[in-house]
Amino acid sequence: MIFLLLALLAGCGGDDETAPMINEVAYTAADYHLIGPQFLHSGMTKLTLANDGMDLHHQQLLSPQQEMTQDDLIAVFMSGEPGPLSTGLDAAGEVGALNLGISGSVTLDLAADNYLMVGFVPNA
Repeated sequence: MIFLLLALLAGCGGDDETAPMINEVAYTAADYHLIGPQFLHSGMTKLTLANDGMDLHHQQLLSPQQEMTQDDLIAVFMSGEPGPLSTGLDAAGEVGALNLGISGSVTLDLAADNYLMVGFVPNA
């Protein structure tokens, strides 16, 4: 069984023409939940994930297409179907699988859009 952690995030746009700065955002994975901000700024963003849980954790940022509803998203993840992403979801970036006590990060150039953050916990 795979346990899913879902959070809908909104990337907020900005019109600043200054040198690009990197937004740094930290999340903590504990067993069966992610702790961190609900909203992200658009632009260069460094996502850091620290695993404080007992299980292996990772963080996947997905971009649902505009026509996908909340019910569509729930149906995709509750189906339990292994394999590639469902039609209507695009991978936007991820922090790879981390064991207990390990941190990892990824830097992404996020467009102003809505994102879905998921964490898969194998063998849950």
